[in-house]
Amino acid sequence: TAAMRLRSLKSLYDPTYVDETWINTQIRMIPRMRDWVANHYPGTKLAITEYSWGNDDGASSTLAQAEALAIFGREGLDLATRWIAPGPGTRVEDAFRLYLNFNGAGGRVSGDSVRATSSDVNAVGAYAIERADKRRFFLLFNKDTNPRHTTVRLAGSASITGTANLVRFDATHRIASAGALTPTAGALELDLPARSATLLVIDAQAPPASDFYSLTPCRLLDTRSAAGPYGGPQLTAGSGRSFALAGHCGIPSDARAISVNVTAVGGTAVGVLRAYAADDPIPTTSVVSFSAGSTRANNGLVRLSADGTGSINLRAEGAAVQIVVDVNGYFR
Repeated sequence: TAAMRLRSLKSLYDPTYVDETWINTQIRMIPRMRDWVANHYPGTKLAITEYSWGNDDGASSTLAQAEALAIFGREGLDLATRWIAPGPGTRVEDAFRLYLNFNGAGGRVSGDSVRATSSDVNAVGAYAIERADKRRFFLLFNKDTNPRHTTVRLAGSASITGTANLVRFDATHRIASAGALTPTAGALELDLPARSATLLVIDAQAPPASDFYSLTPCRLLDTRSAAGPYGGPQLTAGSGRSFALAGHCGIPSDARAISVNVTAVGGTAVGVLRAYAADDPIPTTSVVSFSAGSTRANNGLVRLSADGTGSINLRAEGAAVQIVVDVNGYFR
């Protein structure tokens, strides 16, 4: 009965799973409802109400409830209501606490569901959520009656960085902290107790500090002047010029980006200016917009080419314009 209860979760989403009750056919409940909405009621939200995967104190019913919540989130369900709210202090309440108060201090699992796969979904269910601040949550449900060793990796060559804090309940233990885990070779190795739910919480590491060096404001180029390699002519509509900046105004050859003030002067019509590294494709974004006869300025961070010349491209779109660029710092 316990094994069947845990398998039956697949009726929520799996198009190949044949329901093992009198229904005896594929249900794929949430995708089925999504199809109905797409075909007949676009924009309608989805709900599953009066559901239950067992009593409040069963080990398998608690595990099933916890994984059902993960499935609801991954499959994009808008509302779900359990047939009876779990009794206070019951094991099934732990299934909800795993998402709503995993650390006893209001810690919640929230964010966007991202793709997660398991090599054996009948044994271990795997789910992943990523928050906007890059905190990651991994949910692992061992449905086997034996412990399982598992390895958690990110897709491609990306490495898991930072310590993973574990929260867990199993067939004999209530929800509690299960310590911390340090990645090995960019992956997490851990043992999952039989019939257990494990939450891994990984905070995003702060990005490495960028070495910024301020400069006394210095004029890098002014197309209004005919003198020098960084003088005129003005940029014409749909054209650009490349400027090698290493060695000018104190910018070293190992600089990777510059902080600048860009001024567009005397545009012939409405247009925009794009500023980008010489070894990058033309971007869709602009550093400053301008109108006929106007003088418009904006601050910007512009990557430099990585070939040691520190080159950038400036490109006018929509109209001809004169360009003035002042630098005030650079990044290594």
